[in-house]
Amino acid sequence: DLKALLITSSESQEGKTTVSSNVATSFAISGKKVILVDTDMRKPRIHKLFKINNNFGISTVMLGEKKLEEVINKNVYSSLDVLTCGPIPPNPAEMIESVKFKEMVDELKLKYAN
Repeated sequence: DLKALLITSSESQEGKTTVSSNVATSFAISGKKVILVDTDMRKPRIHKLFKINNNFGISTVMLGEKKLEEVINKNVYSSLDVLTCGPIPPNPAEMIESVKFKEMVDELKLKYAN
């Protein structure tokens, strides 16, 4: 059973935001409990696409300023939740490669397991 799906590419402007949001929305429409996580810590766009706030998100969780539950945007579309990246940190690569980030991903996998 699929627990996580990573969509990436080597270049900007290749459609990662469009593809990931469409895949997440499709899963949500089919009745799956889904969270779309914007890990583009340099040029985040998911919040713009869904017209939601990006004042809090992954970066504020990683810095210990907010708890994960506080920054998840619930039911943005159907049963789709969205976790934005939050304010762009000075060290995005270090943040994504941290143990704390892995723990957050593991927690999300458990929470969103169907």
